[in-house]
Amino acid sequence: DYQWKKFDDDDDDDGLFDDDGYDDDGYDDDDYMEEFYNENIGILYEVLGPVMPADTQKLAETPGTPQYKAADWLIADHLFHLEDYEDWRIIQRFAMATLFYATVGPSSWINTDGWLSPKEHECDWFSSTRVLHDYEPCEDGRLKELMLIENGLNGTIPEEISVLTSLFNIDLSSNDLTGEVPESIKKLDNLEELFLYSNSLSGTLSFLSSLPTV
Repeated sequence: DYQWKKFDDDDDDDGLFDDDGYDDDGYDDDDYMEEFYNENIGILYEVLGPVMPADTQKLAETPGTPQYKAADWLIADHLFHLEDYEDWRIIQRFAMATLFYATVGPSSWINTDGWLSPKEHECDWFSSTRVLHDYEPCEDGRLKELMLIENGLNGTIPEEISVLTSLFNIDLSSNDLTGEVPESIKKLDNLEELFLYSNSLSGTLSFLSSLPTV
């Protein structure tokens, strides 16, 4: 099973636990942990297990990794009761949070408006789509365009991007991304456009030949 642990010990208003045994809104540690946190762990494990890349579980159990941080954030978000949401929404939220942490958000990002806000739908998080083209990145709540152009993204593109199966456009150009482009992107059957120029990425994109529309 996943063994996510709480890692938050500060006083910011993020819904996670502080050293005094209470979360930021005053919930008692015993009640909150037993009735909510552990319940969300089970739901998230059940939902992610069948669809995530092979290494996701191991990484999600390793403190400090983007996957661990994303899982812990989602599990401990008391405004997002996992049992109330369809699987695709949980997967989408986890994948986007993993991307955020893998690309060194929030410290390196220029615009983080809405990202990881428990009060906002992930489709309302900052997107270059809305700024540059004046239209929404989602349709019926599903992410169609992942556009974060010239936004200070650092780090690497995580494999978990491959579970955002509604995507038809990815544009992460003009950032400071490094490492290889994850081959798991070839699983995005609806992908039509991929823009990654002006980064420091390595490797080839030969795997994209399996995506006839790109």
